[in-house]
Amino acid sequence: MRAAVVAVFTLFGPSLAFAGGNQDTAVTQLEYGREHDAASDRAYLSPTAITPREGTWTLSLRQPTLPLSYLTAGYAVSDRVMITAGLAVPLGENATTLGSASVEIQLASSDDAALALQTGVYGTRDGTMTYATLVGTACWSERECAATATAYVTASLAPGADRVALTGGGSIGIGGSSVRFLLEADVVDDQDYTPGYLGMIGLRFPGARWTIDAGAGGLVSPEAEFAAPALLFDASVRM
Repeated sequence: MRAAVVAVFTLFGPSLAFAGGNQDTAVTQLEYGREHDAASDRAYLSPTAITPREGTWTLSLRQPTLPLSYLTAGYAVSDRVMITAGLAVPLGENATTLGSASVEIQLASSDDAALALQTGVYGTRDGTMTYATLVGTACWSERECAATATAYVTASLAPGADRVALTGGGSIGIGGSSVRFLLEADVVDDQDYTPGYLGMIGLRFPGARWTIDAGAGGLVSPEAEFAAPALLFDASVRM
């Protein structure tokens, strides 16, 4: 149970918070997405490469998640660089609070696609773990970035581990300016060769200052005989 919780936080803890902007004055596909969605930097849990503008603060709360409660805050240092910090509180027996810090750098962008690198650390009672995530996001609709696809890969190293764990996944968002359909699928790894599978489906109600997600999902690890279905609710506010 605890290993599965840490595996989810490895992938998603730092990505749950915030981002810094990009581009110039013309309203491009990606710009529209970031300006009209306070959670454009993520799906439910996994990251995207869409970032808000320099000087943006973002606060996010997820209660409950699988099986964690997240509180994150972040600040866009520049149009292409963002810093994040967060706390994740596992729910249930032997709960351990997890802390994180990360930096995300947008490596490249166009009118309808972006590539970003996120790297950081997170701490548990077992020590400090490090990770790096390469994530790409593209809009393929002809208006308002109404359809997006994201894919990412994460390399993580636990204290005392004899290998780097490689995981990944992606998300799809389809809809308009008032409601969007979200689908996310991810593979997690608890560093002892026990894979887990995370899936989520639901709706996003986006806004320039606030965004709310509601849906259902589940974390399953057949080899560890572990399963955690959950209803999902989260809210993000930008300032």
